Parts: sequence; C-alpha cells; structure tokens
Amino acid sequence: MKSGFTLVILSFILFPAALWGLAWYFSSAHVANEFCQGDFSVFHEHVRCQKPHIALWISTVSAFISFFMLGWGAKNIRRANKKK
Repeated sequence: MKSGFTLVILSFILFPAALWGLAWYFSSAHVANEFCQGDFSVFHEHVRCQKPHIALWISTVSAFISFFMLGWGAKNIRRANKKK
C-alpha cells in the first residue's frame, strides 16, 4: 500500500510538468511564429523553430507517464486493501 501512495503522489507531482510543457509549447509557438513563418519541425535548421515540437513531446510523455503511474498506484492500493 505504501508503494501505491508513493506512485499516486509522484503522479500528482509529474502532471503539472505536463501542463508546464503544454504552456511552453504555446508560448514558443507564439514567439517563434514570425521568425519561422509558421514552419515548425523537430529537424528544422534553427533551434527556435524546433522548440515548440520538443515542448509538445515533453508534455505528452510526461502526461502519459503521469497517468500510467496513477493507474499503477491505484491498482497497488486496491490490491493491498483486498489482502486485508
């Protein structure tokens, strides 16, 4: 049960990182829109035009890990409660 609560708490800590990455994506896309003429790519020659996609990837991966940890933690808590 202790590991379940730890996973749930870590999930709640990681989810704001996903939201931060999403905010970073919108901020970078807005700032770099004129410089890049709306052409963003991970493999763009200018770093400024790569940042929105890198931020979106960080946000997506953080969200998936957070949801996975939340589900795994809830599963561990349920399993520990059934044993009692």
